[in-house]
Amino acid sequence: MQKKVVQVGLIQGGVEAICADGSVFPGLLLVGADGVHSAVRQSMTDLGHKLQPGCFDPAEKDRVPCYYRCSFGIAQHVPNWVPGEQHLVFGTGRSQLVASGPEDR
Repeated sequence: MQKKVVQVGLIQGGVEAICADGSVFPGLLLVGADGVHSAVRQSMTDLGHKLQPGCFDPAEKDRVPCYYRCSFGIAQHVPNWVPGEQHLVFGTGRSQLVASGPEDR
């Protein structure tokens, strides 16, 4: 938590994630779930090109489809809001999620 991965490296039997603060986390598997233009994804693509040329389409990240757009906002101390409550609204072409967060946000 609260770490920014800036580089990924191969090590004997696995991988290591190198963070902006200099910390290093070794492991067997690294899951890049931090966005299409992230450092993790870029490192994975670079390693793929190095180890198996042609493995990734060079234009892949520019052709990722987007089916949703997100608006994000934070409100604090909403009157009558029940802590831990979530509301989902689904509609044609749009949906909404309103959820409570830490510190009554």
